Amino acid sequence: MPSFDAVNYTIRPNKAVERKIVFAGLKKLSYLLDISTHRYIGLGSLWFVDFSMAHRVLGIRWMTSIEQDQIGYRRAEFNRPLSCIDVIHGETKLVIPELGLETSPSLIWFDYDSSIGGPVTGDIGMIVARCAPNSIVIVTISAKKDDLPDKDEAGDDIDTETSLRLIAGDLVPTPLLPKRLRRQDYPKLLCEILTNQFQSAAVNSGRPETFIKLFDLLYSDGTPMVTVGGIVASPDKVAGISQLVADNEWEGILPDSISIPPLTTKEKMALDRMMPSPNPPTAAQMNAIGFQLRQDQIDMYHRHYLHYPLFGELI
Repeated sequence: MPSFDAVNYTIRPNKAVERKIVFAGLKKLSYLLDISTHRYIGLGSLWFVDFSMAHRVLGIRWMTSIEQDQIGYRRAEFNRPLSCIDVIHGETKLVIPELGLETSPSLIWFDYDSSIGGPVTGDIGMIVARCAPNSIVIVTISAKKDDLPDKDEAGDDIDTETSLRLIAGDLVPTPLLPKRLRRQDYPKLLCEILTNQFQSAAVNSGRPETFIKLFDLLYSDGTPMVTVGGIVASPDKVAGISQLVADNEWEGILPDSISIPPLTTKEKMALDRMMPSPNPPTAAQMNAIGFQLRQDQIDMYHRHYLHYPLFGELI
């Protein structure tokens, strides 16, 4: 089943925060690099939320969306919100060589339905090898451990590590501690595997540019997801971009999964009256405003309150 038949991408709260973090980071990067002239390439599905943000936040006016499903392609054509978006029908691995990535810098965000066993590593290899200098490449994949096959091609049972190595090969760290395959630690392992693929693709291409990681994010709206990406930076941009990412204010690389608490509008407004603050509200402060949250929920809201989404019914 195509994901657009199961998920409305506009109303996933943790995804909304992740998306805002990415575009806030790209906005900061735009002071070092004119991203408005980049071409935005993504998997817009039916909602094109990231495309609208790329246009509104970054000023990008040249966009391409890839849609593999035939029905999805027709619906995407109908739903595209901007005249500057072209929708292409096909698989990413077949479309990428036809995009002319070598001619000008791109901002590419492939938000896949699939996990590490899908096209992600192959697509990264193709994109990084051929994209123009200062292109930005981001991928998002499912981080469900259950997505890994439990049998090999011969039909024999295999353990989790073997399954992962059959898919990702040398990208998997060696040695691999068993605890990294625990359900709660598996998403971070996938982030490392994707980072390894970005870096190895840049090195193996022999190009003079350097891959600098910009994003390493985890979130879940029912299904755990990971987002990893960075820039293939030209030599003259490496120092400035590296300094930007190393700054404590850079939000694109987070140690914990984004998991914002569900709040009513009234609760959000009450918490916002306490922001900004150097530290999260205390239990005593929460009592004073009239309701309680777990400490981990308070901490998460304090960290992400600027990106907290509010959804409402229009009709």
